Amino acid sequence: MRVTKARVVTMEFTLKNDEGTVLETTLGRKPVEFLCGGGGFLSALENALIGLRPGDETTVVIPPSEGYGHKDRDLVLEVTKSSLPEREVTVGQRFRRLFHNGKSDTFRVTGFLDNWVFLNGNHPLAGMELHYEVKILDVRPKGRG
Repeated sequence: MRVTKARVVTMEFTLKNDEGTVLETTLGRKPVEFLCGGGGFLSALENALIGLRPGDETTVVIPPSEGYGHKDRDLVLEVTKSSLPEREVTVGQRFRRLFHNGKSDTFRVTGFLDNWVFLNGNHPLAGMELHYEVKILDVRPKGRG
């Protein structure tokens, strides 16, 4: 059976950046199972898997424009520690910030300098070319398990 939208796919994958650094992998762990077309992965990756069968292996390269977008400088902020709701702030901590237009974004703490805290609202993989090495293990209809 081939991968198509609305079929359940079981696969192993390794995600690397364009320098070859492993960002995520299922190797040595449980393979991932997802509904193709269901949004479990980037649509660019899911679309690239269509037509593959169990046993097939492929590498899919996804540019930032089809991945998590390019880095947006407007989502990199410098704020004072006193402007944050918590006094104990750590790198990696997340804050939700509400803007005057009613929208909100989640920002990660990326660093400190004296009383300044650096926040980044970009997805951690924004701006990266993503390299997925994929092996399809199983394809089955939705609802059969």
